[in-house]
Amino acid sequence: MDSTPNKYNLDSLAYSSRGRIMPDETKRKLSVARMGRFTGKDNPFYGRHHSPSTIKNMKLKLSNIMSGSNNPFYGHHHNQKTKNLISATNKGRKQPSEFCEKQKGNSRGAKKYIVLHPDGKISKIRNLMDFCRTHALYASNAHKSILENKPYKGYRFQPS
Repeated sequence: MDSTPNKYNLDSLAYSSRGRIMPDETKRKLSVARMGRFTGKDNPFYGRHHSPSTIKNMKLKLSNIMSGSNNPFYGHHHNQKTKNLISATNKGRKQPSEFCEKQKGNSRGAKKYIVLHPDGKISKIRNLMDFCRTHALYASNAHKSILENKPYKGYRFQPS
């Protein structure tokens, strides 16, 4: 179909409307026609929920689809102008206090570690990031020391 002249097919590709420029009036008409369809009780999925196993499968599939070279942004980097724009947009932005408190107490992803201090003291910690903050250490360097099984500023970290 793609190789035949566009006598009947308005799109340059038979399976895609990509690149088609639609008049504003057509966009408005389509928007009005779609309003209210499949929302609320008219939606076939209304009142239903995905099971935890279905959610897990969807997350796994999406992570596989969008990881590595499959990710559309793979190999690309933001230029300095874009980085500055992102930075300016986020400056002064504050999260609600409830969110901040929830994040402080959120240890869902925190792992337990055994720490050997430079003075020989041994302690068990639940959150590497919090430990590093209170001891003026960089968490990324602490994590690297765990992977390489090397001390970092005299501290040795072991997964518990």
